[in-house]
Amino acid sequence: MKDNWLIKEQFPERSAELAKELKMKSIVGQLLINRGIDTDEKAEEFFKSSFVDLPSPFLMAGMEEAVARMVKAVEGGETVAVYGDYDADGVTATSLLCDFLRALGVEAIYFAPHRIRDGYGVNDRAVEELGRKGATLIVSTDCGISAVREVKTAKQSGIDFIITDHHLPGDTLPDAVAIVNPKLPDCRYPAKNIAGVGVAFNLALALRARLRENGFFDSREEPNMARYLDLVAIGTVTDRVPLEGVNRIMVKEGLRRMVVSDRPGIEALKRVSRINWPPTSSDIGFRMGPRINAAGRIGEPETAVDLLLCESSKSAAKMARRLDEQNRDRQRLEGEALEEALSMIEDDPANAERACVVLASKDWHPGIIGPLASKLVERYSKPVFTIAIGKYGVGKGSGRTVAGVNLHEALKTCGGALSEYGGHAMAAGITVSNKNIDAFRDAFDEYVRSSAAPEAKPGRTLEIDAKVSVADLSVEMVKQVETLGPFGSGNPTPVFLVEGAVVVSHEIMRDVHLKLAIGRGGGEETIEAMWWNAAGRGGRAPEDEVNMVVTPEVRRWRDREFVALRVEDLEEM
Repeated sequence: MKDNWLIKEQFPERSAELAKELKMKSIVGQLLINRGIDTDEKAEEFFKSSFVDLPSPFLMAGMEEAVARMVKAVEGGETVAVYGDYDADGVTATSLLCDFLRALGVEAIYFAPHRIRDGYGVNDRAVEELGRKGATLIVSTDCGISAVREVKTAKQSGIDFIITDHHLPGDTLPDAVAIVNPKLPDCRYPAKNIAGVGVAFNLALALRARLRENGFFDSREEPNMARYLDLVAIGTVTDRVPLEGVNRIMVKEGLRRMVVSDRPGIEALKRVSRINWPPTSSDIGFRMGPRINAAGRIGEPETAVDLLLCESSKSAAKMARRLDEQNRDRQRLEGEALEEALSMIEDDPANAERACVVLASKDWHPGIIGPLASKLVERYSKPVFTIAIGKYGVGKGSGRTVAGVNLHEALKTCGGALSEYGGHAMAAGITVSNKNIDAFRDAFDEYVRSSAAPEAKPGRTLEIDAKVSVADLSVEMVKQVETLGPFGSGNPTPVFLVEGAVVVSHEIMRDVHLKLAIGRGGGEETIEAMWWNAAGRGGRAPEDEVNMVVTPEVRRWRDREFVALRVEDLEEM
């Protein structure tokens, strides 16, 4: 077994007891224990939690003030503008609030900033434009916590501001009517890691409750809040916040709504994403989310918002195809940038000695540097910043990290080399002059070296939930494992070690991926195992028997269900 494969501590007796209580296979008991769910009571809560178990939205700091101003806008017939972000979290949050407000009869308009023209966050030009369109109240989603100057300018123009955000607040807060953010120090809402769309959903939930108290729905239909959980699921999964507690409930319920969605945009998005089965969190993360994000990365984010708000199947199909095309362009740009980045690293021997990776190029599109950084983190197991340098020598950078290195804290120590920075522990953005990149690299490298976090040491450890045999991987077993979903950050997809798997055949796909047929017992039946990007991980076509680290899934083709494997790593015996 490889040195970097780590099997978690096993508890066979307790696993069996827990599984017996749940009427499931013992492997499910072990998976629960691995996630800190080690009692019958915790297990029951984990499986039975639902929409009704969500905390009161009024526990969130600033909610009372926000709702009071929203009620005034609704009852007074004001035009309300929703100001979003260009990523999938911001797009879904914007769509949710616009849809909800329009269901209340409000004239709701929106602004989705362009990554290059407008940059991240609130800007004065957009506020002025929304004012000209008649907005007297602007509600930000997934941004705004640092918009001190912009909110002041809006206030001077007679426009009120409500900020809904989930990013860390700075030392100075904007002078808004209300700031709704679970990360505010005085916030009593128990789920601190909800996405921006989760905050927006809570605002809508609270507003509906207050309007109900006021008798607003005595003469009109009351919106069904469960209807908005599909949007919450997409934004939450794509933003990679932990799928625990509140987030898990909202995503689980949202996925149910997406099986057959009443939103033409989501149905069209499923079709271009080739999702012909009940969607999973993996489908959102790897199929739907990237297509929504493509609009904000290299296109116009309005396309994605309009798609989610669209009421025409024909129009939705056209917009979804456009997003699909932009996603292919994004993949091409990422592939070209990755090749250049790998060459940079290999051509500079000093990179092997550094505790981090900081790369910059004038040829990179600003919209792809985040995913590029993620790919480099996966490959080198080091914190990474990738920087796209503009024509005036100003670089826009995106950072991703490994466990043990907090980017938000790191950037505080590098501030002297940066023009701007922001973000959170695992992902961050920077603005840096071309002439200061070397100074930033040195300061960041020094921070990573001195962080004294053992988790931050180079080298990827592959944590394994348990050992299983090929014979164990039945449809019934994998279906039981899938009941622990939705999977994502905080509730990772279960990973298993299969020892002595027999390779019946193999096929190299597109010169990059490796497709294996693994024997099952003594018969002719095999199980498909895909090792995506095997060439990039140093993998090659194996012979005879292998040990594999895999994640299983149940696939459906017509009326047949079968198990397929995704290979995480492999070694020949």
